[in-house]
Amino acid sequence: MKYKFVSILLALCTVAGSMTLPAFADNAQAAQIEGSALAEADDAGTENKTETENNADAVRGYEYKVLDDNTIEITGYQGTDTALVIPDKVDDKPVTTIKEGAFGDCKNLKSIVIPKGVTSLADYVFTGCTGLTDVTFPDGLTAIGESVFSGCASLKNLTFPDSLKNIDFSAFAGCTGLTDLQFPKNLEYVGLNAFSGCKNLKNVQFSEGLRTIAEGAFAGCSSLESIDLPLSTKEIAKNAFMNCDQLKKVAYAGSKSDRIKMQLMGEGNTPLLQSVITYGSTGKSESFAPKKGAKIRDGVTTYQVKTDVSELAFVKTADKATKITVKDQVTIDGICYTVASVTKNAFLNNKRITKVTIQGEIKSIGKSAFKGCSRLNKIIVRSSRLESVGANALKGISPNAVIKVYDLKLNEYKKLFKNKGQGSRVKIVAY
Repeated sequence: MKYKFVSILLALCTVAGSMTLPAFADNAQAAQIEGSALAEADDAGTENKTETENNADAVRGYEYKVLDDNTIEITGYQGTDTALVIPDKVDDKPVTTIKEGAFGDCKNLKSIVIPKGVTSLADYVFTGCTGLTDVTFPDGLTAIGESVFSGCASLKNLTFPDSLKNIDFSAFAGCTGLTDLQFPKNLEYVGLNAFSGCKNLKNVQFSEGLRTIAEGAFAGCSSLESIDLPLSTKEIAKNAFMNCDQLKKVAYAGSKSDRIKMQLMGEGNTPLLQSVITYGSTGKSESFAPKKGAKIRDGVTTYQVKTDVSELAFVKTADKATKITVKDQVTIDGICYTVASVTKNAFLNNKRITKVTIQGEIKSIGKSAFKGCSRLNKIIVRSSRLESVGANALKGISPNAVIKVYDLKLNEYKKLFKNKGQGSRVKIVAY
């Protein structure tokens, strides 16, 4: 009986023990799941931390501010990196602007990548970055502001995006490392002194779409040898190619009749005028402008090309009018020349004229210029640059003639006109 009781007790314990095992298993499984969940949470936290750290790394050294439209303006850089990729986002906000002068005088900076959200570069952004060699511009950039890369003497490689339309005043002035430039198809305007002083620049290729090359745009590019001009070119301002003494070749996409429609200021563009132009429509080549000594006409008036081929001398006129104006500028075949002088005998024995006005750029009046003009009783000199009057220039003009000159030049011009053949009653007065 005793042994039977013990056996029953052992059996009950066995049953009880077997009933509690699933609970232990469930608890172990739950603990494992909880541990996995914590591990996953830790991993997620690690990933989030890495993303934050990456963002912090991307903007480290940059100074910036949030604009009213909830975009970012980069305002400066205090880091030491020499190769910069400006972040396209900060705190999940797009970078759209770089402040004026933000990277100015970062002399150790060697390369820069500008983010895609930036559509224009403010003035002076990279000026004085003398070590900068490479710039990557974003697609969508439309304008490069004043002096943005001025003085970046090491800059060598420029690839402009097709979206670029305007390059402003002195944007690349003094970038002496540049040797070749190819401009994109949508570029319309190259600004005042934009590439002035780029003394190692040799070749420039413009694309269809260009409209204006502004004053001094390539002045002082003393190694420039050739340029390509598209048919779309409408204006070349004065001094655009001043002192580009090696400029010998111009490839123009249109014909000569197309080129004549272009507005070209001769002043300061003597190298361009002396170059050989080849017309893309015909393949023919000729001197861009008439050479020294050539006589050209504007209506009934004849001029002669001077040593500086951007200047003309007034030779004669077949105008039957009694009142004549000697212009100081005249446009012939699309080239605007400065009229710098009146040649000898220009109006010799002209018995019709009673009044002559001499405009502002005239520097000299040749000998016998008005000799024998017996009815000439008024000469108005509007030029403030007159330097010489030839012998007998006024001989035989009306004895009661009056010569009116710029008031601040009165005393000086009285000396210039003294004893030029006029009678004693001819007066020189200020107007």
